[in-house]
Amino acid sequence: MVLIPYFRHVKVAMHFDEALLEKAMALASIESKTAAVDMALREFVRRGSLVKELKTVLDLSPAELKEV
Repeated sequence: MVLIPYFRHVKVAMHFDEALLEKAMALASIESKTAAVDMALREFVRRGSLVKELKTVLDLSPAELKEV
């Protein structure tokens, strides 16, 4: 069986702090607002997953995780 990647795109209207979005785009060297938001969401999920994994593996409380 061959798996074909399926990408789901959703078009939405959102309100952002324009200066914050421009800073994020500059830091990531990204010219597209869509790409900047996509990158930020992916990074948020990645970090959340790491924190969840660390909490499980190291058996740390939320307060202890903040110190790490």
